[in-house]
Amino acid sequence: MLKTMHKWGWPIALLVSMMVLTTGTKAALTFGPSVKVSSSVADDDEDHAMVVDPVSGNLYVVWEGAAGSIMFSRSTDQGATFDMPSLPVDGGYTGSFDSFRVSVIKADRRGGTSNVSIVWDCNGVCFTRSEDGGASFAAVPATQLSADASDPFLQVDDAGNLYIAAEDNVSADYVLFKSTDGGRNFAGPVSMLGANTPDVISDGEIPRIIARGSNVYAYMEGFDTVGSFRDAYFAKSTDGGASFGPAMPLSGPKTYTTLPRRTRGIEVDAAGNINIVWTGDSDLVGVPSADEDRYYMRSVDGGATFSTPLNISGTGQARSGHVNMGIDSTTTNIYVSWQDDTECVDANQHALPGETVATCLGSGGADAIPSSDRPQTFFTRSLDGGLTFETSKLISTRGPDRLHIPGDTICLEGEVDGQGNIVAAYSNDGPPNDTIQVTVSTDLGVTFSDSFVMDNSIDGDEAKVVFDEPRGIIYVGWHADADNDARDDVYVTKLVLSQVIQVAIDIRPGSDDNSINLGSGGVVPVAILSTAGFDARTVDPATVTLANAAVKLKGNGSPQASFVDVNNDGRLDLQVHIVTDALALTDGDTTATLNGQTFGGSPVQGSDSIRVVP
Repeated sequence: MLKTMHKWGWPIALLVSMMVLTTGTKAALTFGPSVKVSSSVADDDEDHAMVVDPVSGNLYVVWEGAAGSIMFSRSTDQGATFDMPSLPVDGGYTGSFDSFRVSVIKADRRGGTSNVSIVWDCNGVCFTRSEDGGASFAAVPATQLSADASDPFLQVDDAGNLYIAAEDNVSADYVLFKSTDGGRNFAGPVSMLGANTPDVISDGEIPRIIARGSNVYAYMEGFDTVGSFRDAYFAKSTDGGASFGPAMPLSGPKTYTTLPRRTRGIEVDAAGNINIVWTGDSDLVGVPSADEDRYYMRSVDGGATFSTPLNISGTGQARSGHVNMGIDSTTTNIYVSWQDDTECVDANQHALPGETVATCLGSGGADAIPSSDRPQTFFTRSLDGGLTFETSKLISTRGPDRLHIPGDTICLEGEVDGQGNIVAAYSNDGPPNDTIQVTVSTDLGVTFSDSFVMDNSIDGDEAKVVFDEPRGIIYVGWHADADNDARDDVYVTKLVLSQVIQVAIDIRPGSDDNSINLGSGGVVPVAILSTAGFDARTVDPATVTLANAAVKLKGNGSPQASFVDVNNDGRLDLQVHIVTDALALTDGDTTATLNGQTFGGSPVQGSDSIRVVP
């Protein structure tokens, strides 16, 4: 089958992305049947992207159809069915096969509605937006923001502001567009690299941005025209993207680095630390090499300085560049996965110590697949906030006829008892056929299971994973020619995790003295905190209880609840007021437990310390 090729000549299916689910989960693996999403035999469906609205639970899917058309469909019943026929959303601004691979789809709740934003490369940068849950894209019809830019990347901050980063091909710069009105108008382009770093030009890769309050952090790949070397660069805006300071080279002078497409190399943790992973020469000394390693560094001062690069992958692994990171927003555990083609044979395809050709290459033998075409997924983790990392391990399963080319990787954060789940979806690149497979770790990456093979995934490619956190659902998507009509279609299946979502709460926000006077006859304020992986606004206030006491009702019968950022982390929290007289507490109690449900029906639970006073 036809596979999109990266500029290094590797299929895009090699890319790995990692996300952290920041709630406790109890794994109960149940894969549903795959569902065909695309509706027209004219669709090529050679790439796709997915996103879930955490409030409504709608699943939105976008893909490239025939002649570069941008197609959209949605499921409003948790992936059981999808809107048919699928909806063209490009407005005539079609993409191309190679360019659509960088498209992005995001969902937000600006204005209290389910909004869907899509950006794609259309021989320029194009954007469209739905404000009716994907029923139509009439709110902001497809428009071209710039004919000079390419490789767009989309971010939506907690306030609903839209940020699009892209490469300006005329000025050889990375630029930012920003909208504060839901995409109706965009300011920009604003230089993120060249304005304050005149000797550095963009180097043909997708920039990454993270917006937190008034800060916008940019992670880019540039080329130093004076020193003639590539490097990863970091730049920061403190005025909401209106301007950026000088770009900082991350790995030092004369270093060859790579920033893979669609990977996530920058994350901000709960403490505000900036964490970055990247790929560079194994010796960090200057010229392109076949030997590369994965590096980690962090800033604890808002990006003013960064730590010395820490090699987290080993020494001199073969060239790949595809590296991703997920961060646990409550414990700051860091999970990193990457793809490379160093596995179990040497350059002459001789088995390394402890390996055999049979187990490494399967029944096809050493001639089945060239060594350079058989990348694998590796994994490591840090349990101390990035100070140290464990020895890396291979997580794509080996065995007869099982050589896994990784696709998307999703990390699900630890359970209440300290156990956790990691789910990796990838394309198994035969022989005899490509299939989409999933492997699971239930111990935060200590061990991984054998693979589950998805149905309708023969010759499958482009494995993608997104999660519906409030409902405990993981969606796996891919494209394949399962009906043998010489055209790929998009398929989606889901993994359902039974779960109680563990949330962080704060009794009497702003006060260190969580004293409760049971005879006061008043109310106790309690905040359910939002994190990077959980939106407290998804909780139904009418279902919330604290120590079996309900939320006080207003005169109109609605619960006394509001959205407010109680801990000044830039995220809106849910604050409710609990009826004190109804609290089932005694003088000796030191902890109170909150229970409730999301609007989707998933249970939530959290606890905080208390002091009961007479």
